Amino acid sequence: MKNIFLKFGLIYGAFSIISVMMYYHGFIGMGLNSVVGILLLILLLWLAGREFKSKNEGYATFGELFKLYFLIIFIGLFMSMLFTLIYHSVISEETKTEIFERYVESQKAMYRWMISDEDMLLSIEEGIDDEMSPEKLFGFQNTLLGMFGSLFYVIIFALLAAVIFKKVPKQDPL
Repeated sequence: MKNIFLKFGLIYGAFSIISVMMYYHGFIGMGLNSVVGILLLILLLWLAGREFKSKNEGYATFGELFKLYFLIIFIGLFMSMLFTLIYHSVISEETKTEIFERYVESQKAMYRWMISDEDMLLSIEEGIDDEMSPEKLFGFQNTLLGMFGSLFYVIIFALLAAVIFKKVPKQDPL
């Protein structure tokens, strides 16, 4: 299992880093970044589960797959967060401002798409303008909070994937 979770965890981490950089520098939007990231994660988990099962006579229990998937996602997220922390410490203030403005605009666009009530939308957009800043977005606490917040999704995603992809041998009724 060790080689499988390391291999797929490193692939997921590398993809996460590339996608963050593409988003930060305006090559892709937040929505596309999220959709492609989820689809790639599903593909990687499926491939990892398939490889694991092929080494275990075609079978994998829920517990084995949950552990495998959790480790893959955790390694990928840890790599991405570590890179993000380092990147945030070396980029210029001008680049931070550009990324921040793109982030704020993508947040507002998402809310415009979701909310039709103009008063509510205006209130949300004002809140974003009042509460967000480049210092908050690129701060150590925000990045660390993002990682811990993602841990909840890691557990849920690993549980769901393990339930879907598990395959145990049929028991003889006698």
